Amino acid sequence: MQRPRRAAPHSHSAVATAQTDGTAPGVYTAAISGDFEYLLQLLDAGAPTDTYTQGWTPLHAACANGHEKVAAALVAAGADATVRSKDDEMLNPAELAELHGHQPCAQLIKREAKRQAVRRAAANSP
Repeated sequence: MQRPRRAAPHSHSAVATAQTDGTAPGVYTAAISGDFEYLLQLLDAGAPTDTYTQGWTPLHAACANGHEKVAAALVAAGADATVRSKDDEMLNPAELAELHGHQPCAQLIKREAKRQAVRRAAANSP
């Protein structure tokens, strides 16, 4: 059964509000807005990729808004492609991309999740 589509709770106005009260990290802001160049600057400076803001990681924000290039940069920088949102839905980034109709982004994240699972298994084997 397919879930009903709903609007992403994290809009540009939500980010603007969060920026003024200091709660949105720069990576999240770049991810939700699709600002690839700013994101690269932050990642090059060592900014974390899996910090939660309003229940989502930057990868959730990028995927919900269809920012495939940003999502690819986040996973390349080490973002966890399988992490669940900390809200009532508890979706991973691929599920969130699908929910919002961003199939290319969902497929990218599914591929990356498989790669990450293989790397984790190899790292944990004797």
